[in-house]
Amino acid sequence: MMQSVDNILFAGNASFVQHAAVAMRSLLETNTNRQFRIVFAGRNLSETDSQNLHATVKDFPGASLEIRGPAEETLSLLERGNYSVDIYQRYFIDRFFPAGAGRALYLDADTLVLGPVGDLLDVDLQGKPIAAVAIPGSKRLDYYNFPPGLPYFNSGVMLFDLHQWRSENYAQRLARATEHYARYLRDPDQDILNACFVGNWVEVPPIWNALRPIFLRSSWMGLSEEALDAILDGVRVVHFNGPIKPWHYVDNHPLKDRYWDVLTRTPYRGYRP
Repeated sequence: MMQSVDNILFAGNASFVQHAAVAMRSLLETNTNRQFRIVFAGRNLSETDSQNLHATVKDFPGASLEIRGPAEETLSLLERGNYSVDIYQRYFIDRFFPAGAGRALYLDADTLVLGPVGDLLDVDLQGKPIAAVAIPGSKRLDYYNFPPGLPYFNSGVMLFDLHQWRSENYAQRLARATEHYARYLRDPDQDILNACFVGNWVEVPPIWNALRPIFLRSSWMGLSEEALDAILDGVRVVHFNGPIKPWHYVDNHPLKDRYWDVLTRTPYRGYRP
């Protein structure tokens, strides 16, 4: 019986290729029993960048890598501050995989996989188009005058039902919403996704997208010590969100050494901040 292939999308420009390589390597090292079709949707990549990404996955016979350009429709969308058009590639995730592909997992390039992700890839979507992790304590949708108390998810780790994504034309609908509203939003893609999918997404546990505030045990999240301990004990995907990253000279993330460890097994092993 042929093993099914899991579809994984990363996106970014040349400045994030190194970190995407680390994320890819961490995924492959911790999931050797699965078959992966990985796509990197990138801009301004050099030939060396492409060679380095391919070298990152070559040791894993169960993985393939394709490097693609960005979806054309995203090139005209708003860039602001630290946000480039690369953040919108997840809108068009269905474009990067075969027409028959049923699911795909999007991972930000600043993630690190610590363990098997099969339970996430196989999660019951309950007829919804996406699954994601809610940001504990977030009141972002309150800020946009939605009913109080609605969960707000982080868009750095998302599982997509590609069949539904195509049939409902979600990519074009999200792009149109972004054209109209992105200039008013704090986190353009993430806010648009949350506003458009209120009540229409599956919430999965924080172990699948463990944000920096969880590791810093930030009180604003409203999580008990027991809840924080349970998340930290079971983390499968770390997300180094925020402006300070483990590859910066000054960073206090408790798992920054994990990033550097995986980096040593990529073509970027000689990097120093």
